[in-house]
Amino acid sequence: MARNSGQRRRESLLQATWAWLMDTWQPTGVGRDVNIRQARCKADLAALRMASPRRLDLTSEKPLPLPAMHSVLVLCSITQRDCWADCAARDDILQELQRKRAEQELAEMEIRKNEPELREGDMLFADMATWNYAASSNDAYQRLRRRIHELEVLLYRGTRIERLGLAKATNSLYLAVPEGMVNPSELPQEWGLLWQTGRGITVVKETVKRKCTPAAHWQLLESIFASGMKKMESV
Repeated sequence: MARNSGQRRRESLLQATWAWLMDTWQPTGVGRDVNIRQARCKADLAALRMASPRRLDLTSEKPLPLPAMHSVLVLCSITQRDCWADCAARDDILQELQRKRAEQELAEMEIRKNEPELREGDMLFADMATWNYAASSNDAYQRLRRRIHELEVLLYRGTRIERLGLAKATNSLYLAVPEGMVNPSELPQEWGLLWQTGRGITVVKETVKRKCTPAAHWQLLESIFASGMKKMESV
């Protein structure tokens, strides 16, 4: 009975997240249990949106330019055990990570004031701009970054969160969980967090967009197609 209950909860989470992906991202393709070759693991859900050309000359034999693409990978977990590495000091690591993340936010506020040259792009508002914090000359901040990295390695070592984070396979990464199971400060900074609230999905933390090559996007699209083929073969 417990196993069946867990399966139902997981299926409910997957379906709610699928609906959120379709509504929010309006993808060209979406798949379930998608093999991510660079990470040597599967994403529970994967979606890719491809910009369509405004006009297509069906008589032309010229190659089409590569369309703009954006990809999303989602992990869906109903227990914390699925998220973290199996380490005895997990709770202590999580607590320290939360403290260090709070310190990091304060330090980055100071960097924005004292090192404006680290601002990238030409966004009108500073709070919407991208900042190259890694190039900061603030030694205390750099030590803080290294400690956060060490804690993340301890917490996520060997997990799909670590593998997908290291792979350059997508623009956006999300973890979807039941409401309140994971807090934003417990995830790597570039990961977004989704909570299932009732039958819907709430975005608790937005993802940080990552660079992804056209080749990686095409490989992901192939994997999405392959996941659909496997589903059809199992019917």
